[in-house]
Amino acid sequence: MLSLNAYKGDTMKTTFNNKQLAHLWANFHGVKNQGVRFKGSNMFFENNLIYSYGYHFCAGGIYTAESPLFKMIDSKEKAVKGLKQGETLFLISSRSYSNTTAKHLSYVRSSVFTSENGHCFYVPRPEHPACAENIEHLFNKVLDALFDCLTCDARTVRAGSFIEIDNQWNIYAAFMRVIGRTPEKIPAELMQQAELYWKQARTRQNELYEKNNTPEARERKEKAKQRKLEREAAKNAERAEQAKNDFILQGKNIPSELRAFILNGTDLIRVSGSEVVTSRGARVPLEDAVKMLKAIKAGLVKEGDTVGAFSFRQLTTGGAAVIGCHVVSVEHAESVLKEYL
Repeated sequence: MLSLNAYKGDTMKTTFNNKQLAHLWANFHGVKNQGVRFKGSNMFFENNLIYSYGYHFCAGGIYTAESPLFKMIDSKEKAVKGLKQGETLFLISSRSYSNTTAKHLSYVRSSVFTSENGHCFYVPRPEHPACAENIEHLFNKVLDALFDCLTCDARTVRAGSFIEIDNQWNIYAAFMRVIGRTPEKIPAELMQQAELYWKQARTRQNELYEKNNTPEARERKEKAKQRKLEREAAKNAERAEQAKNDFILQGKNIPSELRAFILNGTDLIRVSGSEVVTSRGARVPLEDAVKMLKAIKAGLVKEGDTVGAFSFRQLTTGGAAVIGCHVVSVEHAESVLKEYL
């Protein structure tokens, strides 16, 4: 059920900033309000699909087994047959179009929440899950990893080169499973040839390494590496503290690369007027946030309860609430909202 906070009187709010728009799309706001267009700045979503600039560039799509009748432009597809009950499929565009569209795609990627029953793939046509272009794109990723091994030599081979074939294959096979298709097979002799080339190059690389690296030289390199890691850690901690203060005092969003260094990687919140704003740009009514926090403290919150247009998912063992795609420390929320409790 959509939260009543999305309404003003009898009118549904349909215009948001782009960050909030992406979060609402990822939390099934369009799926729950079929036929309504929700708009941002040169970005909008309808039903399960979100677009950059217009219908010519679909940035992402949401698919479930329970809701098969989605709008798919120029398509006769009616369902994603391989999805099981309770599973969700997010498809995000792998294409590039412009700098602004790249920014829109970053908002879409940041908003997606995956779990045991949630899948996310990057494909050229998110509006057509089972189209040949999507399948070929992911299978070509497998072939690219394979040919990297076939053309490797002692200077370029890396420990993960052959493992990357397995990684890309697992992604491709998982995608084929959720769309109800059988994965293509790589010829066994080609795989054997790639593995042989990779092993030969790796052996030669190890021989060169042992020849040119004495124990003393390795020790110096290890110490230099450790000093570099310590300097980077100190620098990131300083940048994270500054980003935290900028968010609290000026409302600036925290860069994604610094989130891991703040409150164990959880999201921060701040009060702005009658709203609570997260460090990733999502907004919910202050009244809703206070009610949710009280329910969590009283042990009365349950999965599916809403705060604004976002749904409560779970409470982690570390004492953080997973709401939509956000993870907020309950202790942090109490410190921010204490005067409203």
